[in-house]
Amino acid sequence: MGSLSTFEVIIFNHNGVCEPGDKLEGEVIVENTRPMKIKEIRLESSGIAHVHWVDTRNAEGSVEPESADEQYYKCTETLFPQQEENVVPNSLRIGDGYHELQPGHHSFPFKFPIPPKLPCSFEGPYGHVRYFLKAIIEKPWKLKVNTRPFTVKSRLDLNNIPHCSEELVKSSNIQLSSILFSTGSCFASLHLSKRGFIPGEEIPVNIFIKNDSKLNIRSCTLALKMILHYETPSQSRRTTINLAKVKLDKVRAESTSDTFNNSLRIPADLPPNLNGCGLINVRYVLLLKMKPSFMSLSCLKIPVEIVIGTIPINPSTLSLSHPPPSYIEVMTSESNALPNYQDAIITYPVAPL
Repeated sequence: MGSLSTFEVIIFNHNGVCEPGDKLEGEVIVENTRPMKIKEIRLESSGIAHVHWVDTRNAEGSVEPESADEQYYKCTETLFPQQEENVVPNSLRIGDGYHELQPGHHSFPFKFPIPPKLPCSFEGPYGHVRYFLKAIIEKPWKLKVNTRPFTVKSRLDLNNIPHCSEELVKSSNIQLSSILFSTGSCFASLHLSKRGFIPGEEIPVNIFIKNDSKLNIRSCTLALKMILHYETPSQSRRTTINLAKVKLDKVRAESTSDTFNNSLRIPADLPPNLNGCGLINVRYVLLLKMKPSFMSLSCLKIPVEIVIGTIPINPSTLSLSHPPPSYIEVMTSESNALPNYQDAIITYPVAPL
């Protein structure tokens, strides 16, 4: 490294984390053992989204890379030389726009304002949103660069999002059939006391299942899924990530099963959303999925979209909770006509689960 023995970017913010509208503070440390000819030392702060994948599904069978970038901001601050006098006393102006930095330990403090409306940092299988600090020492005919990432965490107050404090009941009915004939119907309803949650919180779920068919429900699961949608100018791609899953009790043929107090814990550090990002969209879906016996060709799914934020709902704003409707109540109510299987899936166009 020659005369440059130390070149370091230090961020004072705890764990290198800040929020939109905050200030990112720190210092750049430079230690040199001999006089060093420098044009300037500058610091760049930037944020960018990038998506990339290789498409092998085109008609010609060739491999086509897809990618796109979106920059949110970029700002630069000159740390050395500065116009104020005696900022770096151990330096000499030597002409041609260059300065000579004398040997020693030099500290250059910085304070960058973070724009108020930025998508949060995110890492996905086909794209990311990242933020960087890049310190640059410009010497004759070459640059010394030190890059330091930092994290932007956006706030999302669930109390300011419509319907997040409202309870939700969603139901579906499906006609089960084996390979040769129909065996009857199966009904299920899912009840949530609210629609908005924060990372680390338990999602309490009440489930009612009525199996009027002659087939056993051999598999019944409740899962939390992250739905990611990536965009480029020419294509899009959607992927699903399983975040949490619980298995429920089996339901025998021609029986009723009331399942209460099931819950899923939301993983910590999930991004609330990517508002402001035009390349990546994030949604969260709670999915109840029931598979009958091996002889059946049908499967019942109830997807429910939820909102994950950072500021929890004020308990006083929650709507009054009530248990999910029974099979008889739903079937006899004209105002609560049951959606068919296709309607239930189309409500939230989820990628293959």
